[in-house]
Amino acid sequence: MSIEMRMLTTQVQYRNPQGWLFRHEYAGSGILAWLGCHYIDMLRYITHDEIVSVSAEVATRSGEDIDVEDIATLSFRLRSGAVGSLHAGYTLALSGSKYPNQPSYDTYVGVNGQNGRIHWASPGVAEHMSVETAQGSWASAPQREFDYTLGQSPAYGGIAGEEFIRDFIRSGQGEGTPPASGRDALQVARIIDAALESSQTGRRVEVELP
Repeated sequence: MSIEMRMLTTQVQYRNPQGWLFRHEYAGSGILAWLGCHYIDMLRYITHDEIVSVSAEVATRSGEDIDVEDIATLSFRLRSGAVGSLHAGYTLALSGSKYPNQPSYDTYVGVNGQNGRIHWASPGVAEHMSVETAQGSWASAPQREFDYTLGQSPAYGGIAGEEFIRDFIRSGQGEGTPPASGRDALQVARIIDAALESSQTGRRVEVELP
C-alpha cells in the first residue's frame, strides 16, 4: 500500500508575514506545524498505522522575512511496511475569500491498495471522492465517483470544524471520548521534529513510537 498527500495553500504574503506563525522563536516550525500537521494526523487516523521513519527536505522560498519553512516534502515508511509522501507549502499565487475556497487550496489524499484505490481532491462546496476496485460486486463497474455536500457553517473549518468543537466540549464534560487526544498531538509533533531533523542532517530519521 502507498499513500500520497498534498496540502498547498496561499503564499506567505497573504498571511501576515510579521505574525508569530512565521517566527521560529514562537512557532518552532512553519507549514508543517501549522497545516501539514493535519494531514499527518489524518494519515494516522485513516490508516490506523504509525509512521516509523521520515526522509524530508524543507525550505524557505517565499521571499518574505520569515525564519520557518514554507515548503516541505516528506517521504515516510509506516509500521505496516506501506510507504507514502506529503508535499506541503505556502505556494499558491491566488487567494480567494471566505473559508474554504477553491483558489486558496490545492489538496489531495490518495490511498493505494492491492485491491483498489481511493482518492479525494481539493475541497469546495460539493465534495468529491473517487473509488476504484475490481473486487466482488464492483468488478463490472470498477471505477465509481461519489459527490456529497457538507452542511454550511460560518465557523472556522466549516461544519466539520463546528462539530469537532462540539465533540471536544462534550468530551470535556464527560460525554464520550475526545476526537483526538494529547497523545495524538504528541505523535504528530514527533513526526514533524523527525522531518526537520532529516532535512537538516540529510539522512532518514527514525520516529519514536507511542
